[in-house]
Amino acid sequence: MKNAIETYRNFGLAVENMVLDSDVTYMEAIMEIMKRENLEEEIIYKMVKKNPVLKIKLELESRKYNLLQKDANTAIL
Repeated sequence: MKNAIETYRNFGLAVENMVLDSDVTYMEAIMEIMKRENLEEEIIYKMVKKNPVLKIKLELESRKYNLLQKDANTAIL
């Protein structure tokens, strides 16, 4: 990994900053960083899984846009 995303924490901060600065969703921010940094899906999965705050925000956003069932009892990751 390179530049702004060398750690899980930095990844979470990069996603949060993009959401706040660019008015995009968490999913869009994650996809943009993934594309920009040329990261594989498995790496992104691990980064989200290890960041509980980002994981919760992504889950809430997914429920808001009906990507997850509102009554689902399972976590997304």
